[in-house]
Amino acid sequence: MISDPEFLENHLANSHKKEAHVLKFVGTFNNVFHVDTRNDGSLTLPLPPQFCGVRYSVVSCNGLVCLSTRRTGDSLYLWNPLMKRFKELPVPNIQAHCALDVGFCFDSVSNDYKVLRIVLSDVTSAIEAELYSTNANSWREIQLPATVEKVLLPWPYAKCVNTKAGVLYLEKRKELLSFDSRNEAFGVHPFPNFMHHKKMSGVLDFNGSAAMIIQSVSDVSVLSLWTLDNVCGMVSWVKKFNLDVVPGISWIALHLGCGQFVSRYGRLFDAVYCFHDYKRKKIIQLTLPPRNRAVVSVFKFTGSLVSLEGFERLD
Repeated sequence: MISDPEFLENHLANSHKKEAHVLKFVGTFNNVFHVDTRNDGSLTLPLPPQFCGVRYSVVSCNGLVCLSTRRTGDSLYLWNPLMKRFKELPVPNIQAHCALDVGFCFDSVSNDYKVLRIVLSDVTSAIEAELYSTNANSWREIQLPATVEKVLLPWPYAKCVNTKAGVLYLEKRKELLSFDSRNEAFGVHPFPNFMHHKKMSGVLDFNGSAAMIIQSVSDVSVLSLWTLDNVCGMVSWVKKFNLDVVPGISWIALHLGCGQFVSRYGRLFDAVYCFHDYKRKKIIQLTLPPRNRAVVSVFKFTGSLVSLEGFERLD
């Protein structure tokens, strides 16, 4: 019964209605994930032996986690922790010095999970992109906009989020690069002219829109959230609301919905993460990893029963 497509679709829809989990990637020699919720504490997920050496978690979509064992992004896996199944992707076509960004999203029109890989090519020394499709189970090169230069933030520090519309947003230094998985088209969106402001987040998924949070240099007690919206046929940044600064917060990592963010205290590799309910003005600290192991990254996770063709069961 649980393999019936209609059951899987209904289960996923119900999962999206519930409070999202936070998946913490803890970088150690014995890599583990921690699944955190606001009310139920933390669950440890040791990585299977097949993923030995994983150093880069990418993103989660519909209960699947895309991760890699190499900085070049040429050893990629799709993993469903709930189902204990995984799929190793074919070797990409483009050899690379490093992966500048890797994105993962679901194209609901073609019912296809897609992985976008943007790299610095070994052969041409230029930025190139290729796309993996689970339906085709293969990679193919796609054309990047001519305006894209070597200014993408280096992965894994680059933030790549996917929205409900199947659009990926990849953060550059001064603008966002969007990728529409349905028509496989790129777009470039300059950041607003944040004069006398500093960024307090990377690109966030805020209720299906790309968003950023900034802080005024002249009034450090106030943060403002901006979203990238279609206004009268023009895509532009729109200020949504202000939120109070919580003392000690250095970065806002995620938006979970229902008035909640995940915020970071301290430096990246010595960080404490908290659930931050900006409406109720409540802070709940996420469980610290054992033995003070460093949290490399955090991202939103919704459990599902999604199983892809070619999935293998983990022992």
